[in-house]
Amino acid sequence: MRKTKLQYLLIVVLCLGMFFSSTVYASALSNDAEMVQKISRLESLIEKYNSDKTYVQIDWTKVSEENLAFMEDFSDEDLENYIHSLYVDAENVKTTVVGVSAEPAIAPHIHDRPWTTYDRSADVFAGIPNIGVCWIRIYYHATLSKDLYFMDGDVYNSKQVGVAVGSWDHVTGGFDISYYKTSADVTATGILTYGIPDTILSVSTEQTFLYTDSYRNYEQ
Repeated sequence: MRKTKLQYLLIVVLCLGMFFSSTVYASALSNDAEMVQKISRLESLIEKYNSDKTYVQIDWTKVSEENLAFMEDFSDEDLENYIHSLYVDAENVKTTVVGVSAEPAIAPHIHDRPWTTYDRSADVFAGIPNIGVCWIRIYYHATLSKDLYFMDGDVYNSKQVGVAVGSWDHVTGGFDISYYKTSADVTATGILTYGIPDTILSVSTEQTFLYTDSYRNYEQ
């Protein structure tokens, strides 16, 4: 089910681009055979490399001679290597946890309820090669026993915060408790979309951001 959702979102992104391309393409490029040829070269390579995980697409709002200039000195081999590098970069997004915050407990300790549920968020820093950085904030609940063992949890949302290099669409989350119940892997999976500067290209890629929570974070 999760995979189907992600594939669906990526397909929607691609189809919307193709839909809006019809009128823009006709009006802006009808009298410019050279631009049409350049875009056709890009489209053929994009179709070759697009996958369920990562799509490169043409941003039709940026079609101009200036934003096609990057292709001027590219041989066919150079252009293919360049397009391929966009997919490699998307697969090598580096992440680091930069901050965690906890809101007041949802269910404080009482005599007949020996656990506490916390509302928490974790900020994960992501570096996109050759593009920039972004921060994804993961929102989740964590339930711990009085002895600070993880009992349950869920990820209910995530969003991009701070300076944005693109957009983030949350799809799903995971809360996986370790065998000894002393830690939990908190994940948010979604579609990260960003533009490639000085080109007509943008990238949509499935990414998963991870924060490992520990019982030590709940010690008084």
